Amino acid sequence: MTKRKPYGFYSDKTDRELIDYGEGQGYDKLTRTDLSKENSGYYEECRKRKIVEKLIPETKRKPRGFYSKKTDEELIEYGMGWEYDKLTRNGLQKENCQYYYECRKRKIVEKLIPETKRKPRGFYSKKTDEELIEYGMGWEYDKLTRKELGKENVSYYKECLERKIVEKLIPETKVKPSGFYKNKSVKELIDYGIEQGYDKLTRNGLKKEDGGYYLECWKRKLLDKLISERSNSIKQVLDGMLNDYIQGGK
Repeated sequence: MTKRKPYGFYSDKTDRELIDYGEGQGYDKLTRTDLSKENSGYYEECRKRKIVEKLIPETKRKPRGFYSKKTDEELIEYGMGWEYDKLTRNGLQKENCQYYYECRKRKIVEKLIPETKRKPRGFYSKKTDEELIEYGMGWEYDKLTRKELGKENVSYYKECLERKIVEKLIPETKVKPSGFYKNKSVKELIDYGIEQGYDKLTRNGLKKEDGGYYLECWKRKLLDKLISERSNSIKQVLDGMLNDYIQGGK
C-alpha cells in the first residue's frame, strides 16, 4: 500500500506526468484491480481522467482460443482483474466484445455483472422516459423478448408498461410477412402472444399494439382465453386452449 501523498499530488499533474509517474512506479505491469489496491488515490485520478487505458491497455484482439480455453471461474476472474464488473453489459460489449460474447455464450454475464433485483423505492418511477430506456439498453434489455424482460426485471418492465414505452425498448415489427399469424397453430399463436407480453394488455391495447395478431386471434375466438382470467396460470390457459383445439379444431 502506497503512503499517503500530499493534497493535490496527483491532481496537479498533467496527464503525461501522471502516466510517466505510473510507469516509473511499475504500475503499467499491474492489472487494474491490483493497481487499485496498490495505490487507490493514483488509480482514481487516472480513472477520473479516463487515462487508465493508456497506462494499462487491454489488448483487444487475443490469440484464438484465449477466452474459450478458460474455465468459467478463470473467465470471471479475468474480467474482474480488468474491472469489467464495474461496467454495464453494454459498456462491456463495447470495451471487449470477444470476452463479452464468450461470457454470454456460457450464460455467466450475470455472475460478472449482476442486475440487483430490488431497487430503492422510486428508482424507476423517478426516471424520465429517456433515462428509463437508456437504463434498459445499458442492461441489454432491448435484446430480450418482452416475456424474458418480465422475468429478468419485473419492476422495470411494469414501469415501462405503465408508461407505454415498451415498444421503444423492444419494438414489435408491425408488418409481418403474408401468413405470419395465419400459418401458426393455436399453441404457436398463443406462445407468441405470451412471449410478446400481449396477455398483459387489454383487448383495445392489443389491437393498437399489433392489429394483425389481434385480428387472427379474434377470427379463431382466442381473445377471451388470451386476455381474461388473469389469475389463472399460463399453463392452465394453454391447456384450455389446446383442449378446445383438439375438440373443435382451429
